[in-house]
Amino acid sequence: MEDAGCARGTGRIVRGFRVESVRVVGRALRLGGSNWRMVGQDGGQSIALDRGSLFVFADTLIAPGDAPEMEIGPLLRQRRGIFLGNAAGIAPGGVGLREAMGRIEYVSDGQGIPRELLQTTPLERLAGYRLWPQHGIAMDGRVFLFYIAVLQVGDGGLWGFASQGTGLAVVDPAVGGCERLRWADEWRMWPALPATVHAGVQVLKAEEWIYVYASREEGLEFRAFVARVRPGEIEQPGGYEFYCGERGWSRNLLEGESLGPCGREFSVSWNEYLGGYLMTYLDAYTGALLMRAGEQPWGPFSEPVSLGMVPRDPRTELVSLGFEHPQYAGNGGGELFVSYSEPRFLQNTLLAVRLG
Repeated sequence: MEDAGCARGTGRIVRGFRVESVRVVGRALRLGGSNWRMVGQDGGQSIALDRGSLFVFADTLIAPGDAPEMEIGPLLRQRRGIFLGNAAGIAPGGVGLREAMGRIEYVSDGQGIPRELLQTTPLERLAGYRLWPQHGIAMDGRVFLFYIAVLQVGDGGLWGFASQGTGLAVVDPAVGGCERLRWADEWRMWPALPATVHAGVQVLKAEEWIYVYASREEGLEFRAFVARVRPGEIEQPGGYEFYCGERGWSRNLLEGESLGPCGREFSVSWNEYLGGYLMTYLDAYTGALLMRAGEQPWGPFSEPVSLGMVPRDPRTELVSLGFEHPQYAGNGGGELFVSYSEPRFLQNTLLAVRLG
């Protein structure tokens, strides 16, 4: 498939490496069962497991198996669609990203229809909360998954949603069980954080630390932040240290300093090919795919370099949720795979990035 607007052979240099090409792999395959079919979903971050990967999604729309093909609006108005605030499933290992996403086995109900992994309480449902997965890490057979709660509002910023805070859940991927952790009567890990902060957008382990990244909205732009915690203290909000630039690390989350520009959601991964860390994200308005390279999990990261504009449906104004999936990389990290979403219940679009 041709690049359809993405940069190719740019020769741009990011902290000593070249981006040779960007090509469109295609859309993720639409899955279905005997009594349901996938219409589309947002999100699509992946968390590496011992065998395969856990994929997590935000808003998901499913149609009953006997529902005719129709536009999303009529499908919802006729109440033929099943709307989920989140969904998750296990994909096999040993295959490429597109094939893996085409073989996801979703966490399902007793009838085999995908269900929400993160469950709201009755009061949260009454208030209109949605729970959107962020990212997480697998340890000792469990996945520690960060998530945010959102409310749809008329003036909720870029997407029309207002964040209500960040929580942490423990997932048993073998059975699809999920427990949202609480601290006293509080589900939010850090209630003092401003609502414009999305914590847990990316999680990675480096040496004896787990690094947890966050984005903060500043007008039409976003800034990245990072905290670190020992694996044994990941469930303890007081166990986190926040990066404060030249001052090092502090237990005071309000002292955290920015790592520079990012997207509302972004990825950070160790890249063996580069011998450093790579931050990947999308500019929601322009549709530019951007990368920044850093020497340590906290940087310093290079200035953003655009790899070109990603293709999008002509009806779509925004693109979002640009994630790199490092466990599917090839050539020792020289070929990367990125997914992104469009807010019209379209399936993820997948890109392949080749480094020079």
